Amino acid sequence: LSEEGVTILVTTHFMDEAEHCHTVALIHEGHLIAIGSPEELKRQHLAEVLWEIECVPLLEAYRLLSSEPAVERLSLYGSAIQVLGKDHRKMAGFLPRFCRKHNIELLRMEEVTPTMENLFLTLMER
Repeated sequence: LSEEGVTILVTTHFMDEAEHCHTVALIHEGHLIAIGSPEELKRQHLAEVLWEIECVPLLEAYRLLSSEPAVERLSLYGSAIQVLGKDHRKMAGFLPRFCRKHNIELLRMEEVTPTMENLFLTLMER
């Protein structure tokens, strides 16, 4: 329909659905907090990549990471922790060292592209 010039207004609480829209308006408590394409909004408000780690024990790692000055934001994502660091490049070395220091078994560590969910959570924290 979009190719035919039809405008469709969608309201959703599911950010993965918002990824498919041309323009997104995020509203919180009745106030417009951001508007633009999903790509524009993520570029303006988020780092280009997040680190996602799977480790054991997960909740202990989350608790310890939450008090680290180098960590800007954390979120649990299934059986993983998504970490946004103040300096992305340094996080590549910091996270394995952190796990060794605290006897946390690092099972997986990879860079992931931020999602609309990450964007929404970041904007809600401001």
